[in-house]
Amino acid sequence: MNNKKHKSRFLKKDYQAKGLKNPFFRVKKKKTHRYLKFRFILYLLLAFVIIWFFWFSPVFSIKSIKVEGLNRVNPGLIEQMAWQQANSSRYLVFKQNNIFIFDEESLLENLNLSNNFSKLEIFKNIWSRKIYIKISERPYAFIWQEGNSYYFSDQGGSLIKDELVSEEHKKQFLILENRSGNSLILDDRDININENYLPFIFKLAEAISKNPDFKVKVYFIDNELNTVKLALDNGPEIYFSTREEPLSQFNKLLVIKRESIKDTFNKLKYIDLRYKDKVYYQ
Repeated sequence: MNNKKHKSRFLKKDYQAKGLKNPFFRVKKKKTHRYLKFRFILYLLLAFVIIWFFWFSPVFSIKSIKVEGLNRVNPGLIEQMAWQQANSSRYLVFKQNNIFIFDEESLLENLNLSNNFSKLEIFKNIWSRKIYIKISERPYAFIWQEGNSYYFSDQGGSLIKDELVSEEHKKQFLILENRSGNSLILDDRDININENYLPFIFKLAEAISKNPDFKVKVYFIDNELNTVKLALDNGPEIYFSTREEPLSQFNKLLVIKRESIKDTFNKLKYIDLRYKDKVYYQ
């Protein structure tokens, strides 16, 4: 008997060749190109709808623009500027009449160029589609004169050009004239003078207002440093030093007028009080 050992061979069953399915193995389903294309188009369409809804549809068009806080300036002029901007374009394709697209920073810049308000704020209410412009006007403190031109100014020396200075205004407000020969208006909105001058003049003017014998026609400054001058109605010019207290200098003037100059006061050309204990006059 031929006892030969035969090696057993274990072959992996070819399920695919026999068309059989192995229930223990799952075959992953591949996404078709058509399905991916469909999803891309769907997302693109959704993005377009969102952009159109928020930036192009009339749903978020500005409903109203309201201006608050103005007393001298006509609020209608500010509203007109805002609506003109709303009717213009932004980024070439977007209309600013959309509450999201409206550029409040640009409006702030334009309003500040044409006006000199003390405070200017712009708020947008998305859901009510309203724009609120809150403004604080600078209070008039005095009138600044350069040549034949007159401007209102606040206490800090910021010019206010929202209305013209009338003859009646000149009777109501202190007038400070520039006689230096050069314009002292900086950037068409601020007076470029020593920071001590205006507080000095206001304090001096308050003291003079309590003495009806002194009627000031105009305060003025020229090229003399640390000096403020004034011209009286039917009286001399008076020179003050901004380095000394205005009240002490004015009190010295009262004493000189009462005890020394007396009846000749109105005939003098000037009185110079800038030298502490000494007084010069002519």
